[in-house]
Amino acid sequence: MSTAEQIRLFFEPESVAIIGVSRKTGPGSFNLLECLLDHGFTGRIYPINPNAREILGIPCYPAIEGVRDKIDLAVISLDRGQVPSSVEACLRAGIKAMIIVSQGFADVGGEGRTLQQEVRDLARAEGARIVGPNTMGVVNNFKDFTTSSIPLMKFKSPVSSICQTGIFITGFYSFTGPIGKAIDLGNTADIDFADVLEYYAVDENTEIIVLHIEGIQNGRRFLETARKVSPLKPILALKTGRTPLGAEKAASHSGSMAGKDFLYAAAFKQSGIIRARDSEELADFIKGLSCLPMPRGDRVGVLTYTGGGGIMAADRMVELNLHMPRLSPETIKKLSPFAPSWLPLGNPLDMWASAMKHGTQAMYKTFLQALLEDEGVDAVLCVLLSPRIPGLDFFDVSSILIEASSEFPTKPIVVWPYGPNLGELVEKLNSSGRVVALPSVERAIQLLSTLRERRRFLDLLHREPA
Repeated sequence: MSTAEQIRLFFEPESVAIIGVSRKTGPGSFNLLECLLDHGFTGRIYPINPNAREILGIPCYPAIEGVRDKIDLAVISLDRGQVPSSVEACLRAGIKAMIIVSQGFADVGGEGRTLQQEVRDLARAEGARIVGPNTMGVVNNFKDFTTSSIPLMKFKSPVSSICQTGIFITGFYSFTGPIGKAIDLGNTADIDFADVLEYYAVDENTEIIVLHIEGIQNGRRFLETARKVSPLKPILALKTGRTPLGAEKAASHSGSMAGKDFLYAAAFKQSGIIRARDSEELADFIKGLSCLPMPRGDRVGVLTYTGGGGIMAADRMVELNLHMPRLSPETIKKLSPFAPSWLPLGNPLDMWASAMKHGTQAMYKTFLQALLEDEGVDAVLCVLLSPRIPGLDFFDVSSILIEASSEFPTKPIVVWPYGPNLGELVEKLNSSGRVVALPSVERAIQLLSTLRERRRFLDLLHREPA
C-alpha cells in the first residue's frame, strides 16, 4: 500500500471505530460520535464503550474485539495509560489506521514521550499508521467526515490544510477561510507532513495546500516531497515557534523541535513553499492563489484617486522588487482627452480630476481598461475610495472591476479600498472570485509580489533541463 493510500484511510474511511466514546451528549458534551453524525457521515460507525449498550441510537461494543466487520479507522480517546493496550487490540483486529486523540505524551515529555514511542513502535511493527497523539484528527467535507469533538461549519473548498494544532480546524475561518480537508498531526509521532503531502498531491479535491508548522522531525524527506508537490499545487506555510520563546512553547505544545528559523526560510524557498509571516498574510495568499492569475512580470499599474496613495504603493513596491513602469504613449493618448491640461498622466495614474469632471463610473471604466490594455503592465493595483458613504454611491465601481477581471483574465487586479464602512464593498469584491480586496496597501502589494514569485518559480522549473 502506497503512502497516499495509507493516508486515504484517514480521510475516506468507510468504517470507523470510536474507542472511548462518551455517553454524554448535547451541547458541551464534546462527543465525537455526535459531531460525526451531525456532520452527515453515512459510513459504518462502531462506538466502543463497555458501560453503554447504545449511544445516540447506535449499538455499542464493550471492546474492539467484539466487532466482526472490517474497520478502516479507529479513533482512540482514552486516558493515556490505556492507549498502548488499545493500540494492541486494534492491531490484533487488523486495523491499519489509528487516530490517538489523547494528550499527555511527547507534549509533556518524560513518561509521556516514552509512551508515545511505545505506541509508535507497536504500530510500525504491524505496518499500521498513527495520527497524533494530542490531535483533533481529520476533516473531509467531501465525504461528510470529521473526528472533531467540536461542531464545524462544512465547506467543499479546494483548500486543504496540514496543521499541528486544533485551532486550524476549529477556527479555520479566522486563518485560512473555508477549507475542504484538514488534518491535525498533533505530536506527529508517526504520520508527518510529507505523508499527507503525498496524499494531497494526488487528491482531486485539493488545489491549494496550507501548512501550519511548529517543527518537523524528518526535514530531508519533507523537502524532497515538497519539491515534487509544489510545482503541481501551491504550498503555503505558516511557521510558528520562530523566536526562542515560541520554540520553547512549541516543544511543550506538540513536542516539536522548532529548529532555527533561518534554516526553515531557506528550505521553504528551495522547495517552492510560499511562506506567510502571519495569519493575515496566510489568508491573503489563499485568497489570491484561489482566484487571481499569476502576473507575467513584475510591472504594476496603479489606479488611484489620491496621489498620496500612489506614493505609499511606490515605496512598498521598491521594497518587494516590483516595478511601476511608465505607461505607453498609446495609453497616455487614450486618456489625455479626459484629463486637465495641467495634469501630467503617468503611473501611478491619478484619476481624481477626471472623475470629478466626467463622472466616476465612466472614467473608472475608461482608465482601468486603458491600464489593463497596456502591454507594459502585468498587474493592476486599485487604490479605491469606499462607496459606503451616504449620498456617494456613485463611487461604487465594484461591478466595473469584476467585469474588467473577466475581460483581462491574465492580469490580476488587487484592490486597496479606503474610507468608512468597507465591509459591503470588500465582501462584494472578494466573493466575486475574480478580484481581491485587502485592507492595506502593504498587504495588497505583498499579495502581488507573492503571485509574481509563484509565477517565477514555475517558469524556472520549465526552463530547467529534464
